[in-house]
Amino acid sequence: MVLVGLIARLGRDLLASAVQTPVTLREHPCDLAEAEVLIGQPITPRMLAQAPKLRLVHAAGAGWDAIATWELRPGIPVCNVYHHEHAIAEYVIMAMLALERDLRGLHERTRRGDWTGSAVGSAPRARELGGLTLGILGFGHIGQEAARLAEALGMRVRALRSGHSREEFEDLLRTADHLLLACPLTDATRNLIGEPELRMMKPDAFLINVARGEIVREEALYRALKERWIRGAALDVWYRYPKPSEPNRLPFTEPFGELDNVILSPHSSGWTSRTLELRMRDIAANLDRLARGEPLERVVFLKET
Repeated sequence: MVLVGLIARLGRDLLASAVQTPVTLREHPCDLAEAEVLIGQPITPRMLAQAPKLRLVHAAGAGWDAIATWELRPGIPVCNVYHHEHAIAEYVIMAMLALERDLRGLHERTRRGDWTGSAVGSAPRARELGGLTLGILGFGHIGQEAARLAEALGMRVRALRSGHSREEFEDLLRTADHLLLACPLTDATRNLIGEPELRMMKPDAFLINVARGEIVREEALYRALKERWIRGAALDVWYRYPKPSEPNRLPFTEPFGELDNVILSPHSSGWTSRTLELRMRDIAANLDRLARGEPLERVVFLKET
């Protein structure tokens, strides 16, 4: 078994303690000639060509877009895992509260002795989440868990799954006080939201992206925030990611960091110790199923023989 990427490597001890089948765990880069299972990503065409005994590719998260599925030999399944939905839903609630209460601004102003936004300094500026509308684009594990928590706080929830009409999509944009992007990145969702869509949103609405950066056009989103087409955003997914030669690479090309109406985080909304533990538990269970010749769970890709 070969572990690929940070998530898989960090889960090595958890995986080793959970799997019942005797396994040898190695970390990539290494010789793949004897590898039967690749766990994690990215999985490149070259890696697949170097693994003639491969039987399974297992993502260490929900996304598997960095696995070269087009180069997989027939009969080799790709599986994934979840368990990030509750952590991300908590992040969504946190972000909505922080945006509505202007937590960032309150903190900075209070440090300067500025009482704007307080009961002794000005009229109220904050809205409560109760009574506001959370619009969710993508109603899978993450969207459903975010909806459950939002409804507990008194929010109205409107959600769209794949296959919705353009009319339904535009209606969601126009009515949401908070628009949550929780859909996968596909040909249909790449650049789904650009200037026309952002201008459809309420001027006091917020956008929260925990899906993939490329669902929203970067330049249009920056302009929407800078020019206040919308009130603000919380962004946890990005357009550029670190690479070995540039570990501190900025995640954007537009200067989002200069804006005062956006919360930035480094793809961390679902990254908790509990998420990692449960993912490794599920991967271990699939390794045991593979060893016993039983059907695997959460197969997301399989090229037929």
